[in-house]
Amino acid sequence: MMAMDGVTSFSFGEKYYDPLLKDPFNRGADIIRKFLIQSSSWFWTTSMPVLYDIAVDKSVNKATDEVNGWIEEQFTKSLKSLDDPSQYTLITTLLDKEKSTVRGKPNLFDEARAKSEAFDHIAAGHNTTATTLSYLYYELASHPEMQSRLQKELKEFNNGNFKSTSDLSSFEYSEIEYLPYMNAIINETFRIYAAIPGQEPRIVPKGGLRLKSLNDVIVPQATVVTMQPWSLHRQPHIFENPEKFNPERWLIEDESKLKLMIKNMMHFGSGARMCVGMNLATCEIKLNVANVLSRYHVELVDGFDYEKRIQMKDIYTTVPDECNVPIVFKALMTS
Repeated sequence: MMAMDGVTSFSFGEKYYDPLLKDPFNRGADIIRKFLIQSSSWFWTTSMPVLYDIAVDKSVNKATDEVNGWIEEQFTKSLKSLDDPSQYTLITTLLDKEKSTVRGKPNLFDEARAKSEAFDHIAAGHNTTATTLSYLYYELASHPEMQSRLQKELKEFNNGNFKSTSDLSSFEYSEIEYLPYMNAIINETFRIYAAIPGQEPRIVPKGGLRLKSLNDVIVPQATVVTMQPWSLHRQPHIFENPEKFNPERWLIEDESKLKLMIKNMMHFGSGARMCVGMNLATCEIKLNVANVLSRYHVELVDGFDYEKRIQMKDIYTTVPDECNVPIVFKALMTS
């Protein structure tokens, strides 16, 4: 819900969206559940649309209609922001009347297309961030020594003390953006638990593809080729002991080794079509971790079989197997 509120306020403006965290146990939980249902058929429907009515349960269409209605309602309110100079949002950017041309060409975004773009941002930008944070807190709860080291790093920005749970002040992003150990933990979470670990299929263009790395093997044109971040992030010759959650691998002084690891990270994709929300998601994750871990100690729930029940689902955009990673948050002593 935090991630959903973040991307929704970015899209529609703080004055014109209805935050889920205002009512987390009723409307908030209901909206999140419906988004999960509406996305459950994933992308195979675009390859075999003729089977849609046969294979897709009516509950998916019902949930889709309901989340569309929720976005429609907020989009309509957000149109007021076009005349509100205090709001700088996705909608004001897409429908800016003063910038009706882009590189000499007419702006292609009318209200319908802007609404569709906002839906894409919101649908893609909430569960991915939530999945990343769920696994990050699981690893910190599983490794108290890592958690203590991170909290020690955070205390330096609060005069050597933890923040009180009654203190609603927040770290500024500029304060915590480059914290070495926090970034190492986040990078390692991105590596092992990439929120989109599934296959990225592409079609070889006309003329074929010559693979120099494989002794100039020629892949014929029109061949479907693919790769997946899950496998890429587990190459043992690049990431030693790849199944081990090890933030220390990101704190080495070997610049060439670091450069190689960074080059082989695809958690946000790569190139011209990489994730447009990458910076927003990273900002949300860093601020969430910094502000929560400076107030709370996280622990695992006794008797819950984490090894079995939080496995990553084998789907394009992953979620924990039971969509549930229970974590106990205990307030830190501030004195």
